[in-house]
Amino acid sequence: MRIHTVLKKLDEFAKQLQEWGLIFTATAMVLLTFWQVIARYVLALSVPYAEEIARLMIVWCIFIGGALATRKSEHVRVEAFLNMMPKAFRIFFEVLSYVLIIIFACVMIIYGGKYVVQIWEDRSTSLGYSRGWFFLPNIISGVFIAVYAATNLISYICKCFLKSDHTEGDA
Repeated sequence: MRIHTVLKKLDEFAKQLQEWGLIFTATAMVLLTFWQVIARYVLALSVPYAEEIARLMIVWCIFIGGALATRKSEHVRVEAFLNMMPKAFRIFFEVLSYVLIIIFACVMIIYGGKYVVQIWEDRSTSLGYSRGWFFLPNIISGVFIAVYAATNLISYICKCFLKSDHTEGDA
């Protein structure tokens, strides 16, 4: 089996894992919030764990979603100004944006890792799990974002050069 095939299968597995993680965290967050409202206003019960777990789920949901958005090149950006520029400037700024995303992802990994190690022994109030779970998505999504941005950068550069070679050859 060629390395390209293995990498494609690994990428597809990672994408599916992230999509299912996104579905799970979003669903858990909605259900827990719904349960908390029902318990408080209908049953007159206090459910302290529901808010804490819902907060944890939204953190994971946001970071997983950010990684998936980077994979699909659907991260937030303003293209109106970029589209008015000459092609060389557009290519430069597109490449620069991918490089900055990679740098930011590396910062997420490095400092997220340091912070998780630093606070791992700190426990949550209601459930007693490590507060490191709130910051672990920084590292995990940082790795995915760096890999996806690097892949997108390489694809973009190849597309620019291959496209320009074909148009010059056809003329």
